[in-house]
Amino acid sequence: MQQEEPRSELRKLFRQPYDSEKWKRMLIDFFGATEMRREARVLTSEHDEKVTGYELGKLRLPGFDIGLYEFEIRGYRIGLNRVGLRSLVKSYTAYDVEAALVVYYDDRQWRLSYICNLRDGKTAPKRFTYLFGNPDETYRTPVDRFLLLRNKGVTPENIYEAFSVEKLNADFFNGYKAQFRKFCAYIGGREKWQRDYVKKLLGRLVFLQFLQKKGWMGVPSEARGWTGGDANYMRTLLDRHKGNDRLLAEVLELLFFETLNRKREDDLADPLLGDRIRIPYLNGGLFDRDALDRNRIDFPYAYFDELIEFFAQYNFTIDENDPDDSEVGIDPEMLGHIFENLLEDNKDKGTFYTPKEIVQYMSRESLIQYLRTHTDEAVHAAVGRLIRTGEVDPALQNPKVAARLDTLLREVKVCDPAIGSGAFPMGVLGEIFKCRRVLYGFTKRREAFSPSKVKREIIQKNIYGVDIEQGAVDIARLRFWLSLVVDEEEPQPLPNLDYKIMQGNSLLESFEGIDLSRFAVQPEADGLLFGSPADAQTRRALGPLIGQHFSVTDHAEKEGIRGEIDAIIRSHIGNALDLRERELLAEEAQHMRAVKENREFIDNPSTAAGNRRKYEKNLKSEEAKLKRTQEKLEKVGASRVHIGHLDRTNCPFFLWHTYFKDVFDRGGFDIVIANPPYRILTKNNTDNSELFCYIKDYESIKNSYSKNLFTLFIELGITKLLKKGAIIAYIIPEGLFKTRSYEGCTGVMSMYGNTLITVTFTDYVFENAVTGSLIFVYRKQHDDSITKKYHFDSNYHLKEIVETHNPILSKVSSGATPLAELTTIFKGMVVKNRSQCIFSEKRNLPDIFLLGKNISKWVVKSQNHTDYKNLSIIGGTKKLSKHQQVPRILIRRTGDALCCAFLEVPALTESTLYSCWSTTTNVSNRYLISLLNSRLLDYYNHQLFITNQQGFPQILMSDLELLPIKIAENQQPFIALVDRILEAKRENPAADTSALEAEIDRMVYDLYGLTPAEVDVVEGRTPPAERPDENNRGKKFDFFISHASEDKQDIVRPLAEALKAAGCRVWYDESELKLGDSLRRKIDHGLANSRYGIVVISRNFMKKNWPDYELNGMVAREIDGVKVILPLWHGVTKKEVAAYSSSLADKLALDTSEVGIPEIVGKLKELLAEPVPEE
Repeated sequence: MQQEEPRSELRKLFRQPYDSEKWKRMLIDFFGATEMRREARVLTSEHDEKVTGYELGKLRLPGFDIGLYEFEIRGYRIGLNRVGLRSLVKSYTAYDVEAALVVYYDDRQWRLSYICNLRDGKTAPKRFTYLFGNPDETYRTPVDRFLLLRNKGVTPENIYEAFSVEKLNADFFNGYKAQFRKFCAYIGGREKWQRDYVKKLLGRLVFLQFLQKKGWMGVPSEARGWTGGDANYMRTLLDRHKGNDRLLAEVLELLFFETLNRKREDDLADPLLGDRIRIPYLNGGLFDRDALDRNRIDFPYAYFDELIEFFAQYNFTIDENDPDDSEVGIDPEMLGHIFENLLEDNKDKGTFYTPKEIVQYMSRESLIQYLRTHTDEAVHAAVGRLIRTGEVDPALQNPKVAARLDTLLREVKVCDPAIGSGAFPMGVLGEIFKCRRVLYGFTKRREAFSPSKVKREIIQKNIYGVDIEQGAVDIARLRFWLSLVVDEEEPQPLPNLDYKIMQGNSLLESFEGIDLSRFAVQPEADGLLFGSPADAQTRRALGPLIGQHFSVTDHAEKEGIRGEIDAIIRSHIGNALDLRERELLAEEAQHMRAVKENREFIDNPSTAAGNRRKYEKNLKSEEAKLKRTQEKLEKVGASRVHIGHLDRTNCPFFLWHTYFKDVFDRGGFDIVIANPPYRILTKNNTDNSELFCYIKDYESIKNSYSKNLFTLFIELGITKLLKKGAIIAYIIPEGLFKTRSYEGCTGVMSMYGNTLITVTFTDYVFENAVTGSLIFVYRKQHDDSITKKYHFDSNYHLKEIVETHNPILSKVSSGATPLAELTTIFKGMVVKNRSQCIFSEKRNLPDIFLLGKNISKWVVKSQNHTDYKNLSIIGGTKKLSKHQQVPRILIRRTGDALCCAFLEVPALTESTLYSCWSTTTNVSNRYLISLLNSRLLDYYNHQLFITNQQGFPQILMSDLELLPIKIAENQQPFIALVDRILEAKRENPAADTSALEAEIDRMVYDLYGLTPAEVDVVEGRTPPAERPDENNRGKKFDFFISHASEDKQDIVRPLAEALKAAGCRVWYDESELKLGDSLRRKIDHGLANSRYGIVVISRNFMKKNWPDYELNGMVAREIDGVKVILPLWHGVTKKEVAAYSSSLADKLALDTSEVGIPEIVGKLKELLAEPVPEE
């Protein structure tokens, strides 16, 4: 059979309505299915009136069974979004197979889904889908992939690849990038406005690919409603004007600005765009003619022809994919990926594209914490399941509870202050929408649930965003518009998002040092800023104008409202400048009077000589002050000019309290969620006035070692954006809580509230980042919450980290002196154009220059050469005398282990090396290097200080300074061993000195007082308590403590800490018992990980009203005849226990009123000597 025949047959099959017999034939021919049922087995469901399910058979692969199913859907269009479809067939998803190939079909279209991970208890099933049944589609991707699948052979891996969304997205992005560069190159592409122009042009054309997918482009004028549109309208339009090299100016701009952006009678389009066709009026602003569009630019027809042909190779799906359910096609999220990667300066700004798995997790967790803040603890677990799985527990089905949650979701205010392409607001939009949808039936509201109405309401009332880059704002708005289009049966004018998703510098609500935050909150009595009752009235009108602008569809009216808003803003900024000018004029007058008075005293012959010198000094000071004030006045004048050139696309500040007045009138945002930019702020990469404002306004960087942009966004969210009790969810560099560099930021966090959750990662989250990542979820409120710590592995499987106290670290630091108190430490220099002035060859250059790679442990292994006088030093330590200090110790900054070398000749060092030397007579440099190169201090450093472990590990200088140094009474044995190592290394840098180093390690262990078991831990040998022998059967913990949450502070935490101090492994956070928990389930969960369970019986425990069968089952738990549940009575008498449960009273228990915690720990430790029986 020739290749073209199966290709043609496949395309024909995919273009037609679903044909069950043809599909079964394909399962046999392409997939090799041999276990097909003669008669499909009918499946039943609670939705029988809408769904009929059939099991067709099984595809058996070695160790991997794939179920084959089909579902007929009635009364629901499967071509719309996937959420409703999932709920219809949810009761069928308990497949007894590893994966499933499933067809969902109606009378027009059909979805082919590959569902995997069905037996993987760790993760939710993942669904990948092709949408078929459109006679106008090419279906190139599925045709190519299924033919390749047949040629390569049917395996689980090859089937997964045939449905892979990631590969499709990568192919599309690479092709799109090539198109982008070609268009840029045609018009020069060197200037930013040229690249911005092309980016916006291509963005509009991509949007139209999604729009024509809805069938709304080129609709025949005689058609009823919006049916019969041309799914390939852009191809038709180009063919209509074939060869026209003025296509952009004569045709596309007509389509953009005079058609999609203008109301027309009956939506009829100009004949140039098609014969008697309709094209919708979109509103919204995407097709507004802006300053970039005033450039007279055109491209050859061939460029557009190739671009549209490129688009035609792909399926454009309007409904955004999520991590667990993806349509194999280009979805709006791809626009975000394009934006983040094509903006060439994004990496310089520290901006990175956030993977959808991270977006989903953070969106869900922030909403969970928000809802829990405003609901009773009794429903907290159910709220978590609602957000994470969409399940409505019985506890939430009560109409009052459901209505309360629905109201909270209607009222939540969510902001992304670094919105990028809109990933997080889109994620939150999706989660709010899904929750409101599943709750709706329980709220007893009378009106029908309208998806498009609800989404529009969420966008208008719940979502806010700001970004410094206008290109990001454009893409984010576009994604919101597409989210509305997906649910509309007929085109509706899109809302105007000009004052919802906005451009500006989120970090500054000031201009040239002038506070602009008071516009919308200025008290009526304060007339200085606004000057008159009319100004106050104008200020009050601003909010309603912004609200009105969101929904207005008349182009002229929209421009009028926008003009009014802009005029008010400019007027208020002008008033602020007036106020500042008046203050400065008063200062100027004061200084001029002082200058005049001092001159008069100086010129007066009767003034004594001593007083004359005082007046001369005063005169000099006042003249300097006068000059500074006059310079500030000139700056105010320049600011007036600058303000005149500002618009909503290039603003260097953002008026939070003005534009989002509705939020701050109620105290602030409920959720701030973001992936803020990461960038060290220096004078080389930040405008001086901007940097000055940051340092003045933000405590996080005033005295910090590292002035990183992301810390400002943390402080912005906590101190300026959030209301009390509200939630922040950020993904930031992983060193935030590990290093002293960010103490200013973590100090602000501690001052205002608690960190609820942290999540670390196995791998890099961002493709081109050079630092690892951390998620944190934080509440702006102090309580007794303990931070829960989790970890995402490479596949985004989430695990909780159960941390135990490490007594070794405490022992090492106890009684030690920080390195910084015994030495001078400095970081090497940063040299501009290093390759042009530093060389590996001598070249008669006078100075040695060392990089991190030039040293190994103990010695310098190679060197470079330079001339200090010719270096352009732009950072680090420039002072030559420090670099000439010898002897000194060099410490490599990068790497996941301490690497120190002994330097005995002067040398310049680069910033990848730290230098230190002893400043006290009783500590030798050779003694210091023996400790710094020891395994013990390397272990300490790795446990506490190494940052960026996912990428380029390094130790920061602020942490290096804290390394704990114990001073031995007799340092000579250490020094003697170091001398022997250095002598051996001088003769042969590769000499094996491991025996000498091991002897140093032994002395260091003794110096710091480590036990043999602790040495085993340091050196990576499995400690005895954790060896997989008969005494633990691989259990991770010795005890879990199940307890009422109210007893944690009083007894549970002190007991747990005492057990840990005694060397026991204890787990208790996840064994906390709350209202609504299953006691039996908690016990089973604990025993799966622990040898024994301790259950704290208290009055709080008794209030939980456990069923008798659960109480009896708990105390009777045995494994091979050994009791593994240990009751601990706390604050209760035997009489109270007996009255509560006779089965509990009969069991042997420890009683905290009779024995203290030390005695309890001793009795519990005796149990650990006994072997754990087989389960």
